[in-house]
Amino acid sequence: MSFSFHLKNKILKNDIDLCSLDKKELFQWLISNFTNILGEKSIFINSIVLTPLKDKNYKFLCLIEAIDEDEIYRIEYGELLSIDFLDKSLVLNNVPRLSLLNFDSNKINLSKLNSSDSNDYTLIKSDKRKTLIIY
Repeated sequence: MSFSFHLKNKILKNDIDLCSLDKKELFQWLISNFTNILGEKSIFINSIVLTPLKDKNYKFLCLIEAIDEDEIYRIEYGELLSIDFLDKSLVLNNVPRLSLLNFDSNKINLSKLNSSDSNDYTLIKSDKRKTLIIY
């Protein structure tokens, strides 16, 4: 099940700028929406844990683990530092990951993303900036 795809849809549906939230608000939004995604799939959990991770390509990266009686459901969420780290972030991962990249430049090379079978993306353009969501 592609939790990162469903989380991307929640971001688009809620029209929310996750990068503008402080850490507490971001943690609450991620936990709440991951729990909602699981509930929509009739997966009911007993507990949920958010663990910050370290990665030099990310301004922020975390692992969210939802635990029920028999299984652990995982997703990672991260905010990339810059366009320069885009290629390095496209690592095959056992845990579904949703990555955000906010940028102002018109110079972004999406050819690596277009040739990747393991990553999908959505590009959002507004008056303020562009946001790339990789899932």
